[in-house]
Amino acid sequence: MKEMELKKLKRADLLEILVEQGERIESLERQLEEAKAELEYRYLTIEKAGSIAEASLKLNGVFEAAEAAARQYVDSIEHLNQKQEIALAEREALSKEKAAQMLANAENESAQMIDSAKRESERYWSLAQEKIYKLIEAHSDVLSLNIEESRNDASARKDESSQSSIIEE
Repeated sequence: MKEMELKKLKRADLLEILVEQGERIESLERQLEEAKAELEYRYLTIEKAGSIAEASLKLNGVFEAAEAAARQYVDSIEHLNQKQEIALAEREALSKEKAAQMLANAENESAQMIDSAKRESERYWSLAQEKIYKLIEAHSDVLSLNIEESRNDASARKDESSQSSIIEE
């Protein structure tokens, strides 16, 4: 397993790997001790056998046992690697799913906030328009009085200027 992949694993996963490796080491050490004992036995047997051909036939079993142990170790490492790759793929898929869900939630909340803001601004605008219309309606008589006063003032000024021009003539 690569160093970067190991750094990404959680402490519990790393401990689990260490425990599995420790058990595997103990098992292999026992097998090695058994192989050594078998080898010692074979050496004694060879010494007793007296014949090289006879000894090589007996040693063949030791080599076969060692090869089988090595094959078993490689198989267990490959199996562990496959388990780790599957776990990694599952975590990656879960992370992607969570990220997509978070993005969807954020987009949904954003749309809701925009809709709420639009409704609120429309409500304020309606209230402002209503107040403006009421104000105009309440003061419409004042406006009409001001218009009449302006007309009367203009008319009075016209009459005065007419009279002054007559007097001057």
